[in-house]
Amino acid sequence: MDFFICQLSTNDAARHIELFRIEDAIRFILVYVKNTFGCPIVFYTGTYFESDAYVEMIHLLYRLQNEYDFYILDLYHDEKMQGFLYASNFLFIQQINPQIQIPRKRNPKQIRKHQISGRL
Repeated sequence: MDFFICQLSTNDAARHIELFRIEDAIRFILVYVKNTFGCPIVFYTGTYFESDAYVEMIHLLYRLQNEYDFYILDLYHDEKMQGFLYASNFLFIQQINPQIQIPRKRNPKQIRKHQISGRL
């Protein structure tokens, strides 16, 4: 295995999972992957949405990075990603896993809903 990639769950923030449980899960993943695969680990965050709980989870991830050797791809705080998502010509229907509609300049038969999954 070349890399192990894991998303910091937006669902945990939305479901109000206690931070200590999230920390235990992340620590388990980090130790398991290191001992089982011995490959680099990358955690990536979801894109920006208003959530104090998710911000706390991201801060937790950075604190754990000081203790464990892994990478963080922080899409939440990335200005270019925010610019792409929110300054584009799309209508956002949902915040956490944004769904977008193609602008109505096209033929109505061609208008379809698309979903940005946040997955790499």
